[in-house]
Amino acid sequence: MTAPAIYRLLIVLAGVTVLGGCFSMQELPNYPLVVAEEVNVGDKVEITEMNGRVIEMEVEAVSEVALTGAGETIAYEDMSAIAVRRYDDRKTAKIIGGTILIVALPFALEGLAGGNHIGNVN
Repeated sequence: MTAPAIYRLLIVLAGVTVLGGCFSMQELPNYPLVVAEEVNVGDKVEITEMNGRVIEMEVEAVSEVALTGAGETIAYEDMSAIAVRRYDDRKTAKIIGGTILIVALPFALEGLAGGNHIGNVN
């Protein structure tokens, strides 16, 4: 594999990592008013029921007493925990910083080694 192909592969892998890593699960206090205000239709949630069953679903409806998604309606009183997938600024900054480092490192190392011919095939 040539140097330019390796660099392109690193850039693609870094981009995929950045896109997938900017979200995290944010646990919410299990109070019906908080959940009803914080959870929106389309959110991806992870609910742990009182009996220990864990359900991951995309929310289709939010009411004052329950969430509906994946063909189920789950009352807040039946939940022991709930987490919502949210955008995470700090995690995103760390991933972008790491990605820049990974992508820039080969160029910096080649520059330190005296090479200035990345991509030349002469």
